[in-house]
Amino acid sequence: MSAQTHEAYNNYVIYSNELVHALHIMENDFAYLNHAFNDYIEQGEKDIAFDQRIILRNYDYFPVLPRDLYVKLYDDNFYIPSKERGKPLELIGQYHKVVEELEELYEALAQYMESGRYRSDEKLLQGYKYLERIELLYYDAYALEEKLYWRLDASFHHYELPVRNQLYANILLELDELWQEGRRISRGVRAKDRSAGFKANCMYFENLIFKLKKEKAQYLGAIPKDEEIIRDYYEQMINRADLLLADARSYLAQTKYKNKPLGADYHYYRDMLGHYNRYGNGLTALYNKMLDYTTEPRLLADELPPIFELKYPNHPAFDSLRKDSLADPAWALAQMEKNRMDSLARADSLAKIKEQPTKLGDPSLEGFATNNLIFLIDISSSMEDEEKLPLLKSSLAQLLSLMRKEDNISIIAYSDKAELLLPPISGQEQEKIMGILEELKVRTSSNADLGLQKAYLLARESFIEGGNNRIIMATDGNFSLDKKTERLIRKSARKDIQLSIFYFSEKEYDYVKNNLQEIVLWGEGSYNYITAQNAKQALLIEAQSVRNTP
Repeated sequence: MSAQTHEAYNNYVIYSNELVHALHIMENDFAYLNHAFNDYIEQGEKDIAFDQRIILRNYDYFPVLPRDLYVKLYDDNFYIPSKERGKPLELIGQYHKVVEELEELYEALAQYMESGRYRSDEKLLQGYKYLERIELLYYDAYALEEKLYWRLDASFHHYELPVRNQLYANILLELDELWQEGRRISRGVRAKDRSAGFKANCMYFENLIFKLKKEKAQYLGAIPKDEEIIRDYYEQMINRADLLLADARSYLAQTKYKNKPLGADYHYYRDMLGHYNRYGNGLTALYNKMLDYTTEPRLLADELPPIFELKYPNHPAFDSLRKDSLADPAWALAQMEKNRMDSLARADSLAKIKEQPTKLGDPSLEGFATNNLIFLIDISSSMEDEEKLPLLKSSLAQLLSLMRKEDNISIIAYSDKAELLLPPISGQEQEKIMGILEELKVRTSSNADLGLQKAYLLARESFIEGGNNRIIMATDGNFSLDKKTERLIRKSARKDIQLSIFYFSEKEYDYVKNNLQEIVLWGEGSYNYITAQNAKQALLIEAQSVRNTP
């Protein structure tokens, strides 16, 4: 890898981290306005004070302005191989536009306040509409940042990287893992993950911190006295990791932030970012400073975007909106409807295949391979809602009416443990299958790792050569998986065992969608956001995923 190529990759991370910093500054003001709007409605405040800040064009916040970094990124992108440069440039362009729109909304809000228009706006409806859009854009920013860094990291590691200083390289190897695990835990808090997998990640992080403390003399003993800054960075990173671990433990125990308007999880994630991102001189900032000092050719660490959650006032006019902070103006509904149809788009395009007796989505399995469908069902307490488990049951009932004698169905339920409720049985045994589903009882927490490991074991044992061997995971939440499970999913996909995920939720949250889409990418299956309108069709298409070969 040339020095120019190395710099071109890191330009993306530098610019992305600047955007995260801008998001953090703006989020503080958006949160203030949200609180001020609520007081205005609830307590009849006469005026709202707001001092607009210049952010993206302010040298006090950015020694090099983001717009100038963007130009450099674009110019230096030439040094990245042509087959690798297109997608990162597309993603950073989308990310750039999201932050630009947020800046425009920030200025619109400032004008709304400065002009006094808010005083004549009944219930501040225009102001809340701005904040509704802002909330969605923060979700988009988080998803785009995750996609971008994943793409850069995968591309960067195609290179065989030289070692300039073996001592530095050894230290960075250990600290790279520390940063990666800190990132994993921070993302888990962001996803409101309390699964056994998340707890295992915390335990691994704790053991890693202990190891680095214990072996500090081994790693730092050979550092020359005139390079004490390396020792300082090392010790500060351990300190930040300790703070992140304490935040994660507090999050699991829920010992703070009780009765907060935005909920405890929002504040726990903010705590994590203070010890992870640069504005708290966090783990990422320290790691990147060490990379700058050592000049070892590595990809810089990425900072994680904050979250903005809209809180509506306690007023009858907002009762219908307080159930879910993502409100339903026309533009949001249109976007959500588009997302709901994602799972059917595949059927529309593939239905054009010629010379096939049955098209995808047609109510028949004629011409399709024998099914070995393993339903992996999340039975955590939140799945009890009528738009979740009951919807899955009714959809499966229709599919069973089409199934042939040779098609197999099995059911595994998972919560804090995984249990095989129904070994492989003919899909024509409708009464028995539905009886098992009707007896499902929800529990408290869920452990996706245990569920998937049991499902893949069953898939191997019941494998049908040339058939549609597919795990269909039904869940309503986000989760993280350990590396062992990820390897299992990838390896099994190469052996023709696919994983599809059905996501049940009142809203299709982008950060959940993107995480689940990444998992089904490993499993070479499909992601489906399930609603009452598409559930039966989406399930039918899963059973039609493999055609009979002549």
